[in-house]
Amino acid sequence: TEQFTVLWLLFAVIVAGNVAVLAGLLLGKRRKSRMDFFIKQLALA
Repeated sequence: TEQFTVLWLLFAVIVAGNVAVLAGLLLGKRRKSRMDFFIKQLALA
């Protein structure tokens, strides 16, 4: 139904956003901080 489609689209957008955050943190050239570690863990959860 429509609700199922909306939920799947929301899920896909959330997963894509988390992958983008992880890619940005892993490919970044700056020093790794505790905050970076915390954000990575949130994106993986």
